[in-house]
Amino acid sequence: MPTQTDVVKHMEGILCEQNHYADMFYGIREHSPISSTHAGMEVFKKSSADIIVLLSGSLPINTLKVVIYFLQEELMREFHCQIAIPTTIRATEYSIQTPYLMKHGGSS
Repeated sequence: MPTQTDVVKHMEGILCEQNHYADMFYGIREHSPISSTHAGMEVFKKSSADIIVLLSGSLPINTLKVVIYFLQEELMREFHCQIAIPTTIRATEYSIQTPYLMKHGGSS
């Protein structure tokens, strides 16, 4: 978990106060490996949440896209409930596509 600022804790507190907090996932790794995607999916499914709020840079935003794609595939329904709050601005925030690493190391 980032410790440079208290922004994550502050956002967590706001969500808790409004009874909208379910869980936090810190397992996103560089280049969006499929293992991070599956771990994020499991946290989301266990939480019974109906929305994902992401506060981070472009790497987690890319991974979130992959998580949502696989959730849609697995749950057999569209899943548009996400809020991404970028802490760094790059072109990835405005794209619907993203690469991810497969188990064997190749990318999608």
